[in-house]
Parts: sequence; C-alpha cells; structure tokens
Amino acid sequence: MQKPIILICIDWFTPGYLAGGPIKSALNFCKSLMDDYEIYVLTSNKDAGNETPYPGILTNKWIDFEKGIKVQYLSQENQNYSNIKQIIKEIQPNYIYLNSIFSIHYTFFPVIIQKWNPTKCKIVLAPRGMLHKGALQYKPLKKRLFLRFAQLTGMFKEVVFQATDAQEKADIQAHFINNPIVVLPNLNVAQQASFISTEKKAGYLDLIFISRIVPKKNLIGILDVLGHINLSIHLTFNIYGSIEDKTYYSDCEAIIARLPLNFKVNYCGPIRPENIDQALKAHHLFVLPTFGENFGHAIFEALLAGRPVLISDQTPWQDLEEKNAGWAIPLVNKEKWVEIIASISNMDATQFEEYTKGAWNYAAGYLKNNNLLKEYQNLFS
Repeated sequence: MQKPIILICIDWFTPGYLAGGPIKSALNFCKSLMDDYEIYVLTSNKDAGNETPYPGILTNKWIDFEKGIKVQYLSQENQNYSNIKQIIKEIQPNYIYLNSIFSIHYTFFPVIIQKWNPTKCKIVLAPRGMLHKGALQYKPLKKRLFLRFAQLTGMFKEVVFQATDAQEKADIQAHFINNPIVVLPNLNVAQQASFISTEKKAGYLDLIFISRIVPKKNLIGILDVLGHINLSIHLTFNIYGSIEDKTYYSDCEAIIARLPLNFKVNYCGPIRPENIDQALKAHHLFVLPTFGENFGHAIFEALLAGRPVLISDQTPWQDLEEKNAGWAIPLVNKEKWVEIIASISNMDATQFEEYTKGAWNYAAGYLKNNNLLKEYQNLFS
C-alpha cells in the first residue's frame, strides 16, 4: 500500500544551518516520520542571508535525501507561483506542512494554490514562534499588515495550526480565533552521550551564547548584565551565531568595549550543527535572554550536553530551577541574573556538578517521556 505523502515547505533546510531552530525542527520531523510517510521537502537552494547556492547540490530536481525523504532545492528564479503550483500538482500530497507564517514562497503560495485549486489535501501550519509578542515587535508594520490581510481574506480558513505549547496556542488564537489548533511539542531524535564531570574552579566562569544575532535573541541583555557584575573573576564569554543585524551587533560591540578587563568576550562566528555539542561542553553556562522562543533548540542542546542554562522566562522551559538544570528569569529582574552568574562563578567542581548532573538528567527525562510520534501520526491522518 502506498504511504501517504507529506510535502514540507520551508525557506531553509539542511545543509543550511544559519536560520537555526526551524531547520532542526523540520529535519527531526522528517527523520521521525519517514518510515510511515513519503516525505517531500520543498526549500530554497541557499542558506539564510547567503547569496551563494549550496555547493554540490542539484537544484530544481527532486533528490534522494534519505530513504523515504526527497528534497528539491529551488533556485531563486524557480521560487515562483506557477512553478510551485506545478510541483504540488505533480506530487499530489495528502498533507502540506508549512513552517512559517510570513514566508511568501513557502507559505503564501502553497496556501493560495490550494485555496484556488482545492484538492483533498490537509494543510498544517507551524508558525515556529513567529506570532509570539517578542517576535512581532520587529518589523511590526509589515507583519501587522500581513496578518490583517490574512484575517480579512480568510486566507488561512482551512488551515490547522500547530502550536508547540500553551503560550504559542494563545499567540495563534490572538490572530486566528476560529482555526483548529493542535498543541504538539517538537519531535526530537537526539542521542545523549553519557554524563561526564567537568572541570570548574572557583573564580572562573565560561559562558556561551548560541543563536542568531538579531534583537529578538537579546544578546545586548546579557552583555548589560555582565556590565553590572563587580567581581574580580576570570570570565570568558564566547558568542556563536550569524550576524543578521549589523547595526544591532555594533551596539553590542559598544557595550563589550566598556566591560571590565577581566571579562574576555569573543565573537566566534556561526557554528555548524555538528560542532555545537563540543562547544557547549567546553563552557560552564549557556545563556539566552531571548524575548521569545517556541522551543529553543540551543537551550535543549545545552541541557543534553549537561550544561545548566540561564534563560529568560519567555520559552517553554519553565521548571529548570526545581530540577537544578538552570534558571528561567524575567528580563526585568536584572539583579537575579547578576546574582546567578556571580554564584556560579564562585562554585568549585563539586558544587557545580550538582547543576551539570541536573541539566543532563533533565534532558534525559525529556527524551524518555517525549513520546510524541503517535500524536503526530494522528495529526497527519
């Protein structure tokens, strides 16, 4: 019997990595469901912010990614309405899975194509945190106009939304009150290595930030916190991620220049996915004062590596402190951020291991209890 066909539409897909979490979410989805569905991924042939196509990858043709997964990397000139319409007509998917709310090519076009040429095809849309208030505060006019257009035209009338937690469900309902919404956390196919103790000396602290450098991720927030720490500690802060907003990073550099001389801050550039685990394990504490995440893959990867996390309270990871896995602190409570960093910097290896074990166990518990495959099969059925 032929397997049902899922067409995934997404602006960027592996080997791209600069767009961060949505790529990982889509890849985990593919690997989790490829045994039960024929999966086709329609995407662009460039990474986020890049003008150069991926080297050595055939464009504008379906290629075998893995058994059960085919990918077509579209060149810019082929990301047009008529071509995408023809592709959908040829593969006749049972389901279309969209991974953005604001993408012209990979959300707007597929939805309009199905609206004007209706077939028995269910559309599921995962906004990937783009409707969170923290995300909507950037380029707000353009986003408000698009959302208003969608509401007035009933563009998403037949669409089922996927939220990853209760907060994202509320974010979706604020704009699309009549649409069905299914709450399903992201699938994860990660494998966790055995726990290994880490070296830690009192008075020394290595921080790591892994994320796109844009206002939403709030790198300035943690730099500002560091500026309020008056301790003679040896602190290193390594920043990984693509600089998508150069003006914003210039503001970050101005703050870095004013930090104490005993604080060493390094911009390390984008990091490839296969190098993230090693980088995390070379540091003590992962920091992300984000204005909003619907999952936060880098947060989970830090926990998976046995590294406590210090993050804002604008993510799904809310019960960290009670598990000794980290802290989710409101951004306005700057004193608490300063207090936590100061406390960790003064820990020795024995004290610190309580938190590395807590983080590792937290991630292990998530993987063990995160049996979501059946619920995704129900969504795509």
